[in-house]
Amino acid sequence: MNFYENEYDSYYRPDMNVATENSLYLPVYERLKAQDFQLENTRNILDIGSGEGNNLKYLMEKLPQAEYYAIEPSKACQRTLKAMNVKILGGDVGQDFDPKFEGYFDLIIMRHVLEHFFHPIEILKKVKPLLKDKGILYIAVPNSLNFGKHKLLDHCFRMVHNYYFNIHTLKNVFRKAGVQAIWMAEGDPYNHMELLAIVRKGEYEAAEIDKEFYEIQKKSFDRKLKQEKSLSGRLKSWWKNNLSKN
Repeated sequence: MNFYENEYDSYYRPDMNVATENSLYLPVYERLKAQDFQLENTRNILDIGSGEGNNLKYLMEKLPQAEYYAIEPSKACQRTLKAMNVKILGGDVGQDFDPKFEGYFDLIIMRHVLEHFFHPIEILKKVKPLLKDKGILYIAVPNSLNFGKHKLLDHCFRMVHNYYFNIHTLKNVFRKAGVQAIWMAEGDPYNHMELLAIVRKGEYEAAEIDKEFYEIQKKSFDRKLKQEKSLSGRLKSWWKNNLSKN
């Protein structure tokens, strides 16, 4: 926890508070609208792992009637969020929350957050009671079946990520956490390498990893590593690295 409070920003948010066009964050709203969610009636929104609030900036423009809350460990980011009139619910999603927030939120956002936890199923169990009965939880994580053109070891695998999910393993996580996926997608025009889901409260189910799905993931990694080790792969990498220096 101390790392996320005091050090994470320097490694992964070096350009904090630099104005952006929200290119990475605009899809939260647009994807929900595309799935016909009536966001105009949304009153309470919680963003978990808010950072400096980029997820919320576009939503605030589109849904000015809503109240916005965040769970964010970084003290610097908390100050930025407060300046945006975002209420800080806490710094740790694993903490105990005021009982008044049970069944409080219409929309909870976890964009590229779930992969950071040691126990993602337990985290979802903790988040689930905060949702209204018809509330929705938006989740986006890296898709371990599609890392695009990025190199696995140089770009995709990060020390701060404890898990990588594909559509099969994420479904299992949802079953064990007692949430129901009402929409899932393996990328879209906004980002081809994201795994996306919208979930609601559901029932707990037993779930095991099917050997077939293990083989699918293994073959995907083997194919990617073989491609990177090939002569053409090394030449492309060399060409890219040398061009970047000129």
